[in-house]
Amino acid sequence: MGRFIAGEGAAAIASFFSASDRQSFTEYWSGTPHHILGPFLQRCSGDAQAWLQAIGQVKRTLRHQFRGRVWHAAAFISDEREFLAQPCACYAPADLLMWQGMKAEIAGDADGAMAAYRAWLATPEHQRGFEIDRLWPTFAQWRVDVLAR
Repeated sequence: MGRFIAGEGAAAIASFFSASDRQSFTEYWSGTPHHILGPFLQRCSGDAQAWLQAIGQVKRTLRHQFRGRVWHAAAFISDEREFLAQPCACYAPADLLMWQGMKAEIAGDADGAMAAYRAWLATPEHQRGFEIDRLWPTFAQWRVDVLAR
């Protein structure tokens, strides 16, 4: 994340995918860094097609992997109720805030995106899930900072 925020673009994205590929199952059990965040970073770099392709692939191929969390994150784009009804819902309310931020940002709603990212940041950590490397808090704060400019 740090390299991308620092403006290293494509090299940072390649490094991000390489690093997330090497993470152990316990470190990235949700699958969201690789399958959701990486493509979103590509979108932030101007490659909207990479985002759409990644979401489509997730919806076609990852229905039951990662406890269904990645598939439900992608499905949220279509139906918020379906997302909240997922089997692994213990962190769904907090996850929903993150995905709402991304969805609002993609729709060009900077205020809505900032509100969602800020609400996620204000959610107590134990309700957001187990964070090892602070990836998601760093991402959320970065997006708030960028959108506030």
